[in-house]
Amino acid sequence: MSGLVTMTPSSASGLISTSPDVDAGDDVTQTSFVKVNDNGGVDFQNVVSLSLDGVFTSDFDNYFICLHYTSTTSPWHGLRLRRDPGGGLEDDRTNSYAYQDVHADGPVLLGQRFTASDYWKTSVGSPTATGQNIHLYGPHLPQPTAKKSVNVTGSAAGVAGSASIYDYAGTHSLGNSYSGITVFMGGGTFTGNLIVMGYAE
Repeated sequence: MSGLVTMTPSSASGLISTSPDVDAGDDVTQTSFVKVNDNGGVDFQNVVSLSLDGVFTSDFDNYFICLHYTSTTSPWHGLRLRRDPGGGLEDDRTNSYAYQDVHADGPVLLGQRFTASDYWKTSVGSPTATGQNIHLYGPHLPQPTAKKSVNVTGSAAGVAGSASIYDYAGTHSLGNSYSGITVFMGGGTFTGNLIVMGYAE
């Protein structure tokens, strides 16, 4: 299932919404849907992965992604860059992603680092609600890409009324020009909304 709309850059400064071509691959079922809404965001329900193409162009250098979702379980979700190496758009699955995170949950503070992965881990989900901001620096430029994201979800420790916070930073070492992303769950499905915006300068 896909939605096709045209990206319309503005000469205004600030955040400008980009409009993607969307594909949920083979994950679309009778109980799931994916659609591009009137604001250029993507509404989705009960999908395992979501690919957005045409969201990174030469119109903007840096991008902001706002993602809100609930998941059927509480796994992590990952992010891969997409490009056309010849023959169609596909995920970059090379072990060129490095990331680390700091995780605060109640009185517990943890950190971890991954130096060679085929995706960025960008958040941990929750059946209640998860909110996330992702900043991508130069994904369309022919240079390595950097990523920063903050994710807030229900407490993994199960403390009522508390939140769990994950702060991620990452790099992608290849100097390719990317035009899209795939967001995917490490388990279960997710439902929510995602919007990609370019920073107009």
